[in-house]
Amino acid sequence: MSVVERPRGTRDFDPRRQAVYDGVLSVVRRVFESYGYGRVTTPTFEHVELFTKKSGEDISEHLYVFTDKSERKLCLRPEATASVARFFAQDLRNSPLPLRLWYFAPMFRYERPQKGRYREFWQMGLELLGAKGVESDAEAVLVASDAMKELGLAYRLELNHVGILRGLLTDLSIPVEKHEHILHLIDTGEEKALLDETGSEALASILSLKGGPDIAEKARKTLAIYPTALAGLEELIAVANKLAKAGAPYTLNLGIARGLAYYTGLVFEVRVEGLGAQNQVCGGGRYDNLIELFGGPQTPAVGFAFGFDRIVEALEMQNKLPTTPTPDVLVMAATEELRPIASEVAFTLRRESEHALSVVYDVAGKKLGKNLEYAASAGFKYAVIVGPREWAEGNVVVRDLTSGTEERLTPKKAAEKILRR
Repeated sequence: MSVVERPRGTRDFDPRRQAVYDGVLSVVRRVFESYGYGRVTTPTFEHVELFTKKSGEDISEHLYVFTDKSERKLCLRPEATASVARFFAQDLRNSPLPLRLWYFAPMFRYERPQKGRYREFWQMGLELLGAKGVESDAEAVLVASDAMKELGLAYRLELNHVGILRGLLTDLSIPVEKHEHILHLIDTGEEKALLDETGSEALASILSLKGGPDIAEKARKTLAIYPTALAGLEELIAVANKLAKAGAPYTLNLGIARGLAYYTGLVFEVRVEGLGAQNQVCGGGRYDNLIELFGGPQTPAVGFAFGFDRIVEALEMQNKLPTTPTPDVLVMAATEELRPIASEVAFTLRRESEHALSVVYDVAGKKLGKNLEYAASAGFKYAVIVGPREWAEGNVVVRDLTSGTEERLTPKKAAEKILRR
């Protein structure tokens, strides 16, 4: 009989791998919530037009699209910002503003699976809705930067402003209907096609600028005769100055276009060296027109998403994975007759610790030696053994599996001792 395998580009997580993801999630969640963001969940599938309206060529080409039994055209979500924007337009428009929301969920794109890239992948991000200007842009970037610092990762933060590129295309009298395609060419690095489309040396010059604060002055000189583009540059410089005052190191990279067509202002990316071609672990920016596109009120917004799988890969590469919890106690009986008592002891340990301890009872009925081998290999901290002589006095054997020491204690005292460790 043939084995049914998981679909290509997906993964199964065993408990240890899941514990790694949960540990990273808890660190980033703590940072998000320290800024006042609250968690939301949106549907795994949406109407396909939610993403084809304004998500750009790259995402539209890789959607998982299907038709349901009522002939509605749906797709698995490829990213979360459009879903959050739709949620706000539909249900949250009367909320006090600004509204701070975060999410953690699987996304789906039909791409060629490769190292660090999957067809089902996890994103963790946030959206700041109903606020515009330097302060809100800087907050979004600072949350991302603080999360990277809290994880202990070495990283590079790169900033740009879509208004520079869109403004320059406008100032060059390039038709608006060509702008999205040109931004896509910039984002995918298709230089020859870009030159064929625009023929602009000023655009090529701007796209090549990357570095520290001195880059801003070079860009000012290049854009001196392009007022629309220059206005976007000044907004970018204001955000960069705010980040500098907050102690967040950054690089200006005027070649960033981002792969989503809904960005209207600041855009930024976070990269980790050593991950190869797929070294971007975070991306985001300002999108002031998206909520209105979905039928909501005109609402300024800014946000970002971490590629969670790449964050975990970066932590593994830099040996910075958070410590994952190991199980606390394995309860076992020395004889078959004492198994019902051992089960009751396990319940007592959980109850007395108010479920602060992870307590596993030997449901398989293994021999004592096999149980102790299993406890050591599985990483348990303690073995609690119910033996006939000890139980005759109301005690159990509490063995510290790290030091090898033993004590005879009542189940209640055993719970207290293990909790104190």
